[in-house]
Amino acid sequence: DADGRFHGYLYSAGVVGAFDVQLPSAVETFGRGINNHGVIVGGIRDASAFIHGFVQTGGSYGPLDLGNGTFTQINGINDVGDIVGLYHDGSRFHGFLSSGGAFTTITVPGSSYTVAWGIDSAGRIVGDYFIGGNDRHGFLYSEGVFIPIDVPGVTNGSFALGNNDIGQIVGAYPDDRLGFHTSRGFALSGAPIITPPPPPTHRRW
Repeated sequence: DADGRFHGYLYSAGVVGAFDVQLPSAVETFGRGINNHGVIVGGIRDASAFIHGFVQTGGSYGPLDLGNGTFTQINGINDVGDIVGLYHDGSRFHGFLSSGGAFTTITVPGSSYTVAWGIDSAGRIVGDYFIGGNDRHGFLYSEGVFIPIDVPGVTNGSFALGNNDIGQIVGAYPDDRLGFHTSRGFALSGAPIITPPPPPTHRRW
């Protein structure tokens, strides 16, 4: 807004409606995901700049804190109510899954950072992780197995941001052919193999 604060919004049937999480500690609201039942998830920032997760159902908000309570964010929710996101334990970030009231930490073996972005109705999770430095990879996590998702020819990382129930995955990757901090999107169907398109002849902002 004009004061530089973030608010959530819901776009439905052509109408955009802003919303703020009604919790005493909330200063800013970030909407991150929604399922087919209208349950919204995301994060709030408090006055101390800490991030807390939230789940909004029927106009009521439930907060969520994991780890040391300084950073918890919910990024995705499926139609059975499973949620995924990330939290900080005081030393590094981990992904997490909450399913049926049980919490599971999601950490790619050997990684220094893992974040879960999306989950489909079958419980397949997508996200990204760092091994070290800028060595970033997307992943699909299914039945206890991590499958890396990397755009061929990209040397500095890929990340998977969302998935659906028919096995499609979307994400982004930095394209160093276009300059620093320039990202391009990708869509993946079937096997995790993506061919990047040629770079455009100009940059649009």
